[in-house]
Amino acid sequence: MEDLRNRLNAIDGGKILDVASGSGEFIHTLNHILHDFENITGIDKSNKAVFEGKNEFKDNEKVAFQRMDAYKMRFEDTTFDTVSISNSLHHFNDIKDVLNEMNRVLKPGGYFLINEMCCDEDQTEAQKNHILLHHWWAKVDSCFGSVHNSTYTKKQMETFIEELELDNLEIFEYAFPVENPKDENLTRKYLASIDPYIDPLKDKPEYKRLKEESEMIKQRIKEYGFAPARSVFFIGKKK
Repeated sequence: MEDLRNRLNAIDGGKILDVASGSGEFIHTLNHILHDFENITGIDKSNKAVFEGKNEFKDNEKVAFQRMDAYKMRFEDTTFDTVSISNSLHHFNDIKDVLNEMNRVLKPGGYFLINEMCCDEDQTEAQKNHILLHHWWAKVDSCFGSVHNSTYTKKQMETFIEELELDNLEIFEYAFPVENPKDENLTRKYLASIDPYIDPLKDKPEYKRLKEESEMIKQRIKEYGFAPARSVFFIGKKK
């Protein structure tokens, strides 16, 4: 993580677009870690997310939010010096279209930043619990019509990004450290997060299957604990 932090500390982001911002979690990261930037525009299709983002950054004049479809952005070509997307690729069915649209609004020589949790198998059992839980959440959300797919492997993400033909592509892998994955407060937190997702499913045909899967995940968390899965961070420049 230190190498990634140092790399981001050296970037002057200029005018930044953050796609699928939610309430602005990744914008907080960019705000604190980049060397400098002119402003950040966050876009999301959710009215609720945009409202929460505006409230979260109400005292920061350099950050603004707009409700917008990432597939059809209302920006001219080559508007931004930096474009970013974090932990949201798996919320799109047409990833190529979104990445191409981001590339369209990016200036030549501008930074393209992609941060995404990966589901590669070579992780600890505690990290695999994060992956299993996340993929279970995705199945639950899908029952209610939300676009929430399983996360991708590093190789799959590299395939998406290769089509952008970025210059100077750098790839960083990192995971937030957890001193004790079996810490009682930590495991209790994630165990408690499961049942609220189950109750609304009771009238759905998927209820029994997802209920059984949730019990399996609970047992794994009790046995192995919980730790954030590994993430992959891509930094490239538009030709």
